[in-house]
Amino acid sequence: VVHRLDCQTSGVMVVARNQATASFFCELWRKREAVQKVYLAHVRHWPPYHEQKRKEGSIDLALAPSRKERIKWEVLPVAEGGKESKTYWKVYEDFDELGSNNEQEVEHKSVATEKKGITLELHPITGRTHQLRLHCAAVGSGIVGDSLYGDSPIAWSGDHPNTNENHQKLESNATLSIGTDIPKTLRLHAHKLTFPHPKSGESCAFESPKPW
Repeated sequence: VVHRLDCQTSGVMVVARNQATASFFCELWRKREAVQKVYLAHVRHWPPYHEQKRKEGSIDLALAPSRKERIKWEVLPVAEGGKESKTYWKVYEDFDELGSNNEQEVEHKSVATEKKGITLELHPITGRTHQLRLHCAAVGSGIVGDSLYGDSPIAWSGDHPNTNENHQKLESNATLSIGTDIPKTLRLHAHKLTFPHPKSGESCAFESPKPW
């Protein structure tokens, strides 16, 4: 494995089949310019879009390891030790617009479950730990199911979260789901990955559809 995803993140990964290829990819990931990554993230509320009607933009907030919690990072100005971190974003889909075409569905929606949110397409320009999760939490409601930074976190317990606990947590917080699915994990997905072939140098692109 030549790169990593957070344990709760789904999507595309690269595995080298020999040491020479692994070294090639490690160098690519270190330089970053030749590797293009696209993620999809489900957020319930995104002020730049829902309030300012913007469909794309960038987040430029420096990050650093949390001074209070060992496994977390935090937004921290460069002057105070933060590392420059930048993410480009654009709206990929609006679940509320998709659902508004079904008048019968709209009539039976409850107030608590009316807003389903949007999917963001995220392009990390830098590669800090938890960058996308922190940037989404700093600007909007955080990524759905984020156990560290989201507004409606779901406790993570490996590949099979406790369904009953998640149901109770969602019901008590009056949170919503897309269709009839209840989020059981982080809705952050490595959607596309593009890089040069280790021998020919030709651009290789791989894509994985989001599972939600």
